[in-house]
Amino acid sequence: MGRVSQPLTPEVRSSLNQGCIDPVIVPGGCTKFIQAPDVTWNNPLKVARNDEWLADDNQQLTSQGNMKPPSR
Repeated sequence: MGRVSQPLTPEVRSSLNQGCIDPVIVPGGCTKFIQAPDVTWNNPLKVARNDEWLADDNQQLTSQGNMKPPSR
């Protein structure tokens, strides 16, 4: 059975209202229908962020000498 989400708390509702964000309830089994638009709309933002991150000269490296990924 799928995950059952809890109702929004008053604190969460208040934060969403302050940011003018409307919560959306996605019925079980329908996520696949909204994933493609989400990926399409967010991809240009991610590309721009990654380009900016790569252009930064202050890259941190892992212990093996590879670049660490950008922070979220």
